[in-house]
Amino acid sequence: MESPYAIENAISHEVDIISMSWTIRRSVAELRSQSSGIGIATSPKKSIDDSGVTRLEKAIARAAENKNILMVCSAADDIELLAKDTLRYSAARVQIFRIGACNSQAQREPSEDNQTISYFLPGIHVPEARRPHSSTPPVYHDGSSIATALAAGLMSMILHCVRYMAQCQETRPFTPDNGLKNSNYYTRLAEKLKDHASMRVALTNIVRSQGSQQPDDPKQLPVYRLFREKAEKMQNANGLNKIVILEDLVTDLCSGISKD
Repeated sequence: MESPYAIENAISHEVDIISMSWTIRRSVAELRSQSSGIGIATSPKKSIDDSGVTRLEKAIARAAENKNILMVCSAADDIELLAKDTLRYSAARVQIFRIGACNSQAQREPSEDNQTISYFLPGIHVPEARRPHSSTPPVYHDGSSIATALAAGLMSMILHCVRYMAQCQETRPFTPDNGLKNSNYYTRLAEKLKDHASMRVALTNIVRSQGSQQPDDPKQLPVYRLFREKAEKMQNANGLNKIVILEDLVTDLCSGISKD
């Protein structure tokens, strides 16, 4: 089984994010002893033996102990499975972002145990990337695995924006009176964002970008709304004005995150 090795290797290479788009259920015998007649034996999800479960749980727990690695996993598409019975999430519930799928209208895909899902992102009828003006018909994909990849990409982009600001500030004049933040400020902020709680604050700020402190659905991430506005402004800006707009975006995303 390669999953524990992949996680252990990611830890040793000090990655920023571990994205796990697979779902593995515990052994059928164990699940039967914990459940009361649920038809788990017919589940299409993969089952592994006890030694494989133990090694995988230890690998995930080790990653969870590392405060500088964000973990993202997909919810099970099988509605008969509960989060506590699926590996990744059950091994480190507090330190993993669990992602479910929704369509372009923000309608959620039926999945197991919605209460344990952190956020919903597009994962229904999502087209593959292709060249502009291509005559090849688009290929579409479905499932929480697609949404999980988008979630990991979103977190990576947030980290990149903050780190890019740190690089930009190294070349900009800084004095205590000119209102600019020095590069150390953004370097510390980027490190802080690798903590689960801080990244959750950034994602919550995206939710609140709809204009309400109490949104109708706090698990929906209106990414397009926030980033489109900033992207359009950057396209029409010149020179350092682009950096100012990016700085505004980073400020919006990281509002409420302590840099201490």
